[in-house]
Amino acid sequence: MSLGWLGWAAALGIGFPALMIVSGLLATKLRRSGSPYQSVVKNVQNLLLPMAVLYLLSIYVLDGTRADLGPRILLTITLLSALHVVLAFVAEIVFGTAPEDTMRARTPKLLRDIVIVVIVAAGGAIIMATVWEKDVAGIVTALGIGSIVLGLALQETLGNVMSGIALLMERPFSEGDFVEIDSVEGTVDEINWRATRLTNRLGDQVILPHSITSTARIVNNTSRDSSDAIKVDLGFGYEHAPNDVKDMINSVLRATEGVLTEPEPKVFTVDYGDSAVVYRVVFRVDHPLNKFPVRDRFMTRIWYAAQRHSINIPFPIRTVHNYDGNHANADPKANNAMHEVAGSLLGSQGLSDSQLDDWAKGAKMQHFGHGEVAIRQGDTGSSLHIIVAGAAELTVTHKGQTKTLYKLGRGEFFGETTLFSGVASLYCVEAHGDLETLSLSAETMNKMIENKPSLAMQIGQIIESRRRDIAELNA
Repeated sequence: MSLGWLGWAAALGIGFPALMIVSGLLATKLRRSGSPYQSVVKNVQNLLLPMAVLYLLSIYVLDGTRADLGPRILLTITLLSALHVVLAFVAEIVFGTAPEDTMRARTPKLLRDIVIVVIVAAGGAIIMATVWEKDVAGIVTALGIGSIVLGLALQETLGNVMSGIALLMERPFSEGDFVEIDSVEGTVDEINWRATRLTNRLGDQVILPHSITSTARIVNNTSRDSSDAIKVDLGFGYEHAPNDVKDMINSVLRATEGVLTEPEPKVFTVDYGDSAVVYRVVFRVDHPLNKFPVRDRFMTRIWYAAQRHSINIPFPIRTVHNYDGNHANADPKANNAMHEVAGSLLGSQGLSDSQLDDWAKGAKMQHFGHGEVAIRQGDTGSSLHIIVAGAAELTVTHKGQTKTLYKLGRGEFFGETTLFSGVASLYCVEAHGDLETLSLSAETMNKMIENKPSLAMQIGQIIESRRRDIAELNA
């Protein structure tokens, strides 16, 4: 039974406000809950409902017909509004509400654009065929002829688009992956119609057309593991036992921030070169972008560690060392440091050069890079370190809190607790900038105390003072 124009007017007059109120309440509820679908409901309320009501009024109340121009325009706008709502809904349900790091969230922009184009094309064809009664097949045929000419003009661009679609079908990588395409490495920022956009390790943006990407060698590091392997070849002198060298390298690996402990780093003896035994170090970092900083940190600390352990890093030239017979067993740098620092700042004024030279035979220079730990709290040792150059920070950790006790500079020393008391170190010493120390063995210190008994009292006073300060700091 037909409602008649009065029935339609009453139905629209009551139904439209009711639907507006219901959609408004629903939109408010979705907004408060943080739902992404609130925009879809808003589009229905503000766009689709009003246009649908206007169309129904023009047909059933104002006695218009579907063939009239006015109702056709209103119906077209109504269907376009519905198409807009569908696009918003698809965008939210397919792309917008996906949890982070899922396949839906990492869907390339190109695929989203393709879905939108397909929906718009289908909606446009339906509107043309049903509202305007146009022969869609004829239009497609006419467009086909024109597309041949257009395709020839845009051959390269269309080739990139088709290559992009092929990449989407195969999915060798997604947005956010760290990839290597030929010789270009970087994080995939966007896959659009024409190209793939990367950000390389240096932060530069690199744009690779799909025609190049589709034929290139692609390595996707993210699909395998988010970590990245680093291989470093190091050469050390033949005079050093391989196991001693490996112990030194492993200690640096353990102390270098950014080196993963799982999988465990590996050190291999790989070659006996012309001037050095070559060791290959393999370790991993948590992300490819951290590869250069961690490698730099490791390589820098290797030099300092080699200096501390007196392990030679040779280079392919012949080196001739000439020593004075009186100093045949002394490190020249340690000898100079003994005269410049120990003689003046440990209360040994008046001692002869021969005595200082003799003590220098049992001393050696130690080098530490910024941030390296010279002595750890709880460690034991058998050397006293006198600062020759640079600075260090003496800290104490108590109940999980680390506090700074002293700033140490040239002429000050550390390591006295373990050397003279035989107990574990009560503090930690960390280098601030490049730190150079003169390391004195227990035997050398005994010789110094025999020749200068007052040294024992001076060092004992410092030991007691530091113990008291540590106790107060931990109180």
